[in-house]
Amino acid sequence: MTAAPWPDLFPNPVCECNIHVHGPFAPAPTATLWANLHGCRDVFMCGGCLGLLGQGFAKKAPIRCPECAESFATVDDYLTSVEL
Repeated sequence: MTAAPWPDLFPNPVCECNIHVHGPFAPAPTATLWANLHGCRDVFMCGGCLGLLGQGFAKKAPIRCPECAESFATVDDYLTSVEL
């Protein structure tokens, strides 16, 4: 993964992962990561969601992207860049 520039337009972003929108973990916490999902889209993410994403790949690879329907075998393929 390579570093992506943190967007200055959002000084206090919240995590954009679906677990905070549709899951029991609402409201979303402040984001600590800016991630590019294999060129499909850029998202703000919290460290907890990054950890859950890694666990998901460890249990059930490949994982299919809900946005573009492409399948990925590893979290490093799915996340092309992350900035802490």
